[in-house]
Amino acid sequence: MKASKSQFLFSILSFLTLVCTSTNSIASPQGLLENSRQMLLVTVPQLNDYHATLRLYQRASVNGRWQLSSIDGQQSIPAVIGKNGLAWSASLKDKPTNMSYKKEGDGRTPVGAFALPEAFGISNSPHPFMPYIHVDSNTVCVDDSNSNSYNKVVNKSLPNLRQDWSSAEQMADAVPMYNAGLIVSYNPKNEAGKGSCIFVHQWRSPNAGTAGCTAMDSKDITYLVSHLKKVDKPVLVVLPTGEYSSFDSKWGLPALS
Repeated sequence: MKASKSQFLFSILSFLTLVCTSTNSIASPQGLLENSRQMLLVTVPQLNDYHATLRLYQRASVNGRWQLSSIDGQQSIPAVIGKNGLAWSASLKDKPTNMSYKKEGDGRTPVGAFALPEAFGISNSPHPFMPYIHVDSNTVCVDDSNSNSYNKVVNKSLPNLRQDWSSAEQMADAVPMYNAGLIVSYNPKNEAGKGSCIFVHQWRSPNAGTAGCTAMDSKDITYLVSHLKKVDKPVLVVLPTGEYSSFDSKWGLPALS
């Protein structure tokens, strides 16, 4: 009986350690935002630029109005996105003619609204309000489109895990960028070639873009990670400034000041 119970507990722990970047169901931007009470809004003035502005919005209920909240005393903060700018998410309709679709390895950040289901970090400091992934030497994010683990954060030490990838990001090596961060539920169907391993994390430099993530100063990501709550269903919204007016009413976004 003890052996059976131990095996059961090990199976549960193994399941929890194998973390997928996708959510159980795929929601439209409108659906995600209708059920959210916390939002990180990233606006980008130029389609091919990596400089961006990030704002935090919160509301008391899903029927309430979005209110701009400070980020450690600031109404907005500088951020950086993909080194090649923005790309259109395949899940979105009405792609502007001047924007390409998001592809694996294009160095672009996807446009859209995405759930933020989990926090992660290299330091073993579990998040008080969010599910937390402790990144260690066995933690990788698979970016090989041919792998069954494509676009998933996995722990290589799991027994019976089929390590069928030829390329994966060794997350523990990304110091200090991955000291603290958030999983972005982009490409939740894990469709091959449509982009993988999108996070919110610390920037390498304010003058360097990312591989497709959203990044910022260490104090800002630390503040955000410590203030987001799973119960509020936080969402990341990324839009070019020039297209914002086409989506604010449709998605229920606040007017930009």
